Amino acid sequence: MNLVQDHERSTYSNVTEQNRSFVVHTLQPWLKRVEQVCNRILFTEKEKKKYFVEHKLDSLLKGDQKTRYECYQIGIDKGFLSKNDVRGYENLTPVPGGDEYQAAQVQEPVRQLTRSQEEPTKRDKVIQNFKPLIKDAARVILGYECGLLKKELGKHQESRSQRGNVEFKTFLQDFYANVLPEQLKAKYGPVLRSFADTIKDQSELEMGVTGTDLEEYIQEHIDHVVGGHSQNSLNQL
Repeated sequence: MNLVQDHERSTYSNVTEQNRSFVVHTLQPWLKRVEQVCNRILFTEKEKKKYFVEHKLDSLLKGDQKTRYECYQIGIDKGFLSKNDVRGYENLTPVPGGDEYQAAQVQEPVRQLTRSQEEPTKRDKVIQNFKPLIKDAARVILGYECGLLKKELGKHQESRSQRGNVEFKTFLQDFYANVLPEQLKAKYGPVLRSFADTIKDQSELEMGVTGTDLEEYIQEHIDHVVGGHSQNSLNQL
C-alpha cells in the first residue's frame, strides 16, 4: 500500500517486501519485454554475440544492509562469490587480488574416539562372515528358480496353444505362492537364524527387545524376504 502513499500500517519490513514484490511482479515482466525488443532490433547478428541489453535490478531488490552482508559472506565462504563481485554489487571499485574465488577452510572438530569406536564391532565382523553364506543361499535359490522356469516354459511352448498358456500361468501362480516360498525358507531361514543367534546379545541391546521379541522379529524378516523375492520375480515375469 505504500506505493499509493498509504502508510497507515507500514513498517520497514512490509514496505521492503512490497517494493520487492512490485519489482518482481510488475516492473520485471515489462522490462523483460523491452530487453527482448532492444536485443532484437538494435544489434546485428554479429553484434548480438558480443552485446546485449539488460536491466540491472539488483539495487531495487537489495535487502537491508545486515542481510546483504550476511549473504555476501556466505557467497565468499562457499566459493561462488569473490570480493570484487561483492564490491561490484555495492558499487565499489575493485581491489587487487579481489577476483579470486576461494571457499573458506572449515576446521572439523577433533573427536576423541573410544576403543570400541576404533575397532570393528563384533556385529560388523559377524556381518562380514555371513555375507558369503547369504550370497551362496541366494545363488542356490536363483539357480533352482531359473532352471525350473526354463524347463516348464519349454514344455508349455511345445504345445503353442491357448491351453498351454493358461497352464503355464497356473503353474507360475502356484510356484510363486507355494513352492518357491518353501524353498526360500529352507535355504534362507537357517542362515538368517544362525546370523541372528550369533549377534543376539548385541541385537537385543541395540533394538531394546527381549528374546521373545527378537524371535518374532527374525520370523517377520524371513517372511519379508520370502514374500518380497517371490512377488518381485512374479511381477517381472
